[in-house]
Amino acid sequence: MPDLHLAHHRQCGALTALARDLALGLPHATVRKVAKGEQLYRPGDPTDHFYLLLEGRVRTSIVGGDGQEFILQDVEPGESFGELCFCEVRARQEQAVALEQARVARIGLEELARFADGGGLWQIVEMFTHRLAELERQLQEVATASVRDRLWNFLRREATSAVDAQGFAPLAGVHTHQEIAARVFTTREQVSAHLAALRHEGLVRYRRGQPIEVRLR
Repeated sequence: MPDLHLAHHRQCGALTALARDLALGLPHATVRKVAKGEQLYRPGDPTDHFYLLLEGRVRTSIVGGDGQEFILQDVEPGESFGELCFCEVRARQEQAVALEQARVARIGLEELARFADGGGLWQIVEMFTHRLAELERQLQEVATASVRDRLWNFLRREATSAVDAQGFAPLAGVHTHQEIAARVFTTREQVSAHLAALRHEGLVRYRRGQPIEVRLR
């Protein structure tokens, strides 16, 4: 299955510039600073706007009834989030929390509608289409792949290109078992068990406090 993450599309540079120009050019777009840990929106909030992240990092996620967090996206500067406000859903299903101090632009539906009338509709639709493709990939993987397969796919996607002589490449950053569980929609216990099995098979290497390494060849 091809990787459909927005950041991997060749059009991303142009779309990022478009979104930034939109956020900074609209007279009623609100740009503000957000503190680390601040919640930009929560489930049940109205869906009458979306955001562009200008600085910092923001995480969107769903929290299950048992308090388990399922990560949807870690938003990077230049990316937008909260786009599902443009469908028929009138209340947000997810939450957005700043992972560090950030600066965001809030763009309302009315502002977007006026922009679309000016000829930018195709670019906006393309931006959202790519994001929905990534969400569809995640849903398909959850519905059809086993926990082990989801974990293995995640590890391979996150591995860097720095492959050593033994064929291992580290993940980009240190991931806890709990965070990985949230990314592959399972429990920490399942992640720990499958990682132990993969290590026994010689497919991964890891030590406490160090990035997990994945065998790519």
